[in-house]
Amino acid sequence: MTTITSTARLVDDEWVVRCEDYPAIEHHGSWLDEVVVQHRSMVHEFVGVDPCIEYRFGDADMMARMDTVRAAATRARELRDAARAVEESVAAERDRLVAELSDLHVAPSEIAVVLGVPVRSVRHDAGADEEARIARRILRSLHAV
Repeated sequence: MTTITSTARLVDDEWVVRCEDYPAIEHHGSWLDEVVVQHRSMVHEFVGVDPCIEYRFGDADMMARMDTVRAAATRARELRDAARAVEESVAAERDRLVAELSDLHVAPSEIAVVLGVPVRSVRHDAGADEEARIARRILRSLHAV
């Protein structure tokens, strides 16, 4: 697949996005998001692929620092997506266990500890600890009789 590169620069308070492979494709505007949408659309229409846009500012040191931050942000986003996928893969089983543990009179905060999940996610399905504590006290008093 062909890689098309474009550069974006802020020149005299105006964004300029130029396709390096097809210099005739150039867009100007006050707002980066609008200019990028126009540019991507035209490049895609002309070449059939979306361009990879490189943002150019300052000297080589600043560019390297920007690349480092962008790479870290991309990696963090990938890790969050992977974590979300793992959580979603066990969501149905987690919900079943929350229901079963609730039926066994385990308090929501205790379920959270046992399953290693956030308390708020359990409270949504199992209610508040106060209700569970009241129910447990009543059951204990019935067993004592």
